[in-house]
Amino acid sequence: MIVGWLDVICNYDVDIVHLPGIQNVLPDRLSRLFAPQETSLTLEGGNSQFKSPFAHSISHAATKLMHRLFKPTEMITPPEEERTKLLEQSHLNGHFGADAIVNDLHDNGIFWTNMKDDALKHVGSCLPCQRYNIGKHGYHPLRSINADGPGDHWAIDLCELHCTTPSGNNYILVMVDVFTRFCVLRPIRFKSAIDIVKELSSVFSLFGYPKIIQSDNGSEFKNNFVHLLSKHTGMDHRLVTPYHPRANGLAERMVETVKTALFKRLEGRPETWDLYLDSTMYAINTKHHSDLKTRPFALMFARQPNAMRDYSQGKSANPAEVTKSIMKRMKEMEDIVIPGIHEGRKARNEVTKTRYNKTHRMHKDIPIGSQVMIVNVNRSSKTDPIYDGPYIVHFRTPKGNYVLRDKMGKLLQRNIPPHQVKRVSDDPKADGDTFYEFEAIVDHRSHAQHGYPEYRVHWRGYSDEDDTWEPAENFSDISAINAYIKRRFPNGIPSDDPFYAAAPNNDGARATKRRRTDTSRRT
Repeated sequence: MIVGWLDVICNYDVDIVHLPGIQNVLPDRLSRLFAPQETSLTLEGGNSQFKSPFAHSISHAATKLMHRLFKPTEMITPPEEERTKLLEQSHLNGHFGADAIVNDLHDNGIFWTNMKDDALKHVGSCLPCQRYNIGKHGYHPLRSINADGPGDHWAIDLCELHCTTPSGNNYILVMVDVFTRFCVLRPIRFKSAIDIVKELSSVFSLFGYPKIIQSDNGSEFKNNFVHLLSKHTGMDHRLVTPYHPRANGLAERMVETVKTALFKRLEGRPETWDLYLDSTMYAINTKHHSDLKTRPFALMFARQPNAMRDYSQGKSANPAEVTKSIMKRMKEMEDIVIPGIHEGRKARNEVTKTRYNKTHRMHKDIPIGSQVMIVNVNRSSKTDPIYDGPYIVHFRTPKGNYVLRDKMGKLLQRNIPPHQVKRVSDDPKADGDTFYEFEAIVDHRSHAQHGYPEYRVHWRGYSDEDDTWEPAENFSDISAINAYIKRRFPNGIPSDDPFYAAAPNNDGARATKRRRTDTSRRT
């Protein structure tokens, strides 16, 4: 087809001229209304993204003019006693931030001095927002773990490969000497207390009992058997803060190293991992460590590992020379190597600490008695709250972790590291609330007048006749509501259930003397 048109065009005497698109207009342009071409005032020779100050002032003035056109010309200043209700009504429309509240009130012709500050305080005291809004967290200044010498301090952890070997092994006990980075790997069948104690006793009987061992709070380490072993041998068993694996980072990192090294050697036979465990341990211990500038094996035993070559034809060394060489190595280890390791590690730790403190937001001490929220470490779905609470700061431990108590005055069972704590503003409206402990939620219904869901609460220590109906806002922790819904509707809420169509309580009403419930797990 193109060739055919080419023959037709060649029969004419024509000149092909480029016509810019801006000039390619229709003949009837006078009958059409085109939008005028917009021009942007920019700096000459500069990037078009950077406008001149003159253009910026024009844009700002135009924005202010648009706000005046679409907003009331006269703002109303409500009385102070009505401002809290206005803030609450605006905030309930989506639970957005302070800027959204201020803009919404301005659009409705409402203004008062320090409105933004009041909106910030209101958002900070909103419990649903405290549960889901991401807050800024602080970190401890970096603290390095040091040991006095080889075998004095061991970090231990458990590695699970999710594969049972023909010998019945399921786990790897990972032990790392803090000073030399020498690791010991032992396959175990079960992560029971007795299996862990047997392996610890075997390793320490070979290397000597240490001064300190550190581990997480797993039941395989935190039990009576390990406690008795520590008590009778004088070891200091240090447990890291729960849900804070960085506190045992040396062992955690070694677990990943062991896994990676093993997986590279299995070649599609994961059930044979225990056959490669000893050789993997030897390879890790004889590899040059980047921080130590030597092998962990050499630091632990004050000698280099023997090369794998034929020694059958070798000549035996003079015993006197061997003894002299051993004594020389031991003296060098004591006078030169160990002090050098201490000094080098101290210098590297300072560099690492400085870099860490510059790139992480350092934690500011939270005063005792302040109200905080903590990260929900047991969050199982995206609909679960990101934070639990609120809690009250009881005191701070020497290591910098926080001891918290709930609204009932009971202490939390675990200490909370600072990066899991978010300080929230105290709610003056809830200061006079009384908190009670309940047994369980036993039923639900829709409010007869407003339609929002209510829950029948069975109070601890009271009979069924004392059960009361409470709205969701009266619960200090909504996990009890989630647990009730999962128990009541294991296959999902049916569409014909009144609970499905129940509307949330967004009327903003809040009683001055209401009963606040505190959650409690039914055993």
